[in-house]
Amino acid sequence: MKSFFEDQVEELKSKDLLRIEKIVESDQGPVVKCQGKTVLNFSSNNYLGLANHPRLKKAAIQAIERYGVGSGASRLITGTMSLHQELEKVLAGFKGCEASLIFNSGYHANIGVITALVDPNDVIFSDELNHASLIDGCRLSKASVMIYRHSDMRHLRELLKSHVEQKRKEKKQGVQISSKLLIVTDTVFSMDGDLCLLPALMKLADDFDAQIFVDEAHATGVFGEKSRGVVEHYGISSKKKNLIQMGTLGKALGSFGAYVCGPKAFCDFLKNKARTYVFTTALPPAVLAATLEAIRLINQDLSLKNQLWRNVEYFKRGLTQVIANSSYELLKTDSPIFPILVGSQSRTMDLSQKLFDEGIWIQGIRPPTVPDGTSRLRLTLMATHTKEHLDKCLVTLEKVLKL
Repeated sequence: MKSFFEDQVEELKSKDLLRIEKIVESDQGPVVKCQGKTVLNFSSNNYLGLANHPRLKKAAIQAIERYGVGSGASRLITGTMSLHQELEKVLAGFKGCEASLIFNSGYHANIGVITALVDPNDVIFSDELNHASLIDGCRLSKASVMIYRHSDMRHLRELLKSHVEQKRKEKKQGVQISSKLLIVTDTVFSMDGDLCLLPALMKLADDFDAQIFVDEAHATGVFGEKSRGVVEHYGISSKKKNLIQMGTLGKALGSFGAYVCGPKAFCDFLKNKARTYVFTTALPPAVLAATLEAIRLINQDLSLKNQLWRNVEYFKRGLTQVIANSSYELLKTDSPIFPILVGSQSRTMDLSQKLFDEGIWIQGIRPPTVPDGTSRLRLTLMATHTKEHLDKCLVTLEKVLKL
């Protein structure tokens, strides 16, 4: 008799939804060794190629020699080192905010912030394509959650207006339960590659006296004149009192962890109320030192970011032509993320495997990561991809997509 878990695995297999990791045996560069095979890596979030940059590796090694391997405890016990304080100060300056707070991952940050910020009397307005960590944070908060259609500002305004009008009616009836309004969005949508309409979102937040929480995971280090993210890209002040920003340290910055930044009082509040900050061992010294070095490098030299965008422009021209001669669709993207819509999950994974066999690693993405019927090949670029890498990818895609 099969166990519950064996039955579940069999069901996932039957639906082409079973996930199995590919094992990488090298650093996270544009060329990786995976399961004994050398392939071009077009699936990493290591946008600037910093994950194996010599300066970051040196900083991490020196930190281990000075501070040891682990942090030893949670932040509110003995786990806060001088490196934590230094990084939080540097991140606040980098993002132009009053203060910042480090979390152990983007998932920790989003769940911790949202559950601390709202309670069952409050209302969250969330984009339908937000990352799973934002969705889970909304669910765990026990607040009311209203989902607006992807980047549909008219729909969001209608939901906000409807809620405000309902509260006015309740007040007239003698029911006076105050509630905070929170708008939650990714700034770069990780599976579609498009940007949120942040200026319009900020206006709605101002119009309806709402707070806005933005996830800059795929924007930090990539967007903005000084690589600060989509907030900078749109010219929005980080000092706005109703704006809270989150971002990750493990994508363009090449390290690990996440940050939240905003007013100092808010960060002090999170130190006491965000359970994912309070009840976990602090990030280790090597990670902190590597992240500090990544920010120094980005502040000193924009050449990697500029090269990334040259790669994006060059590759987009070629990929647009390849897709035009195929039966697939390239979703509109404004980032180094290129989603090729396939539809069928079995066909998606078949194409991904064929590409891998040809030496090109482009990950197939299936439900529940994306909605049913929208399985896709998700291709990402790095600053360290050469023109030869890009050309080989395009030639291989043209070949495989015709099979």
